[in-house]
Amino acid sequence: MYIWTYTGEVNAKRIREKYLQAVLRQDVAYFDHVGAGEVATRIQTDTHLIQQGTSEKVALVVSYMSAFFAGFALAYTQSWRLALAISSILPCIAVTGAIINKFAAKYTQATLQYIAESGTIAEEVISTIRTAQAFGSQKVLGSLFSEKIDSVRTMNVKSAVWNGCGMGVFFFIIYSAYALGTSLHMLPFSCHDVIL
Repeated sequence: MYIWTYTGEVNAKRIREKYLQAVLRQDVAYFDHVGAGEVATRIQTDTHLIQQGTSEKVALVVSYMSAFFAGFALAYTQSWRLALAISSILPCIAVTGAIINKFAAKYTQATLQYIAESGTIAEEVISTIRTAQAFGSQKVLGSLFSEKIDSVRTMNVKSAVWNGCGMGVFFFIIYSAYALGTSLHMLPFSCHDVIL
C-alpha cells in the first residue's frame, strides 16, 4: 500500500506539471472556450482522481482479487458442488457492479464540469472585484455561483442515491447466495445430487 501510494503521489505531481505545460503551449483561441479558473480547478480535480486511482485503489484491487481467487480455490477443493452452485451469482454481481460504475462515472463527470464552471465564475469575479463592486452586481454573480454549486449538490445526491440502491441490490445478491449455500449445505446428500 505504501509503495502504491508513494507512486501515485509522484505520478500525480508529474501529471500536474505536464498538464500545465500542455495548457501553456495552447494558442490564445483555446482560452476563449476555457474559463479563467477552470484550468486550475481541472488540474487539481483531475489529477486527484488519477492519484486516487493509481495509489490506494490498485493495492486494494490486488488484495481483493487475490482473496477472490484464493477463496474460490479453497471452495472448489472443499466442496466443489456447493461452490459451483454459489458461482451462479457471479454474473449478477458483475452486472450490478457495471451498472453502479456506469452511473457513478456519469455523475462524477457532471460534478467535475460544474465544479470547473463554478471555479471559473469565482476566478473571474475575484479578478474583477472592483468592477463587480462598482456596478453592484454581487448578488447576480453570487446567484450564478450558487446555481453551479446547487448543480454539484444535485449531482452528488443523484450519485448517492444510485450508489445506495446499487449497494442494496449488491448485498441482497450476496446474502441470497449465503441463503442458497446454507440451504444446499443442509440438504441430505441424495437430494443434493438430485438438485445439482
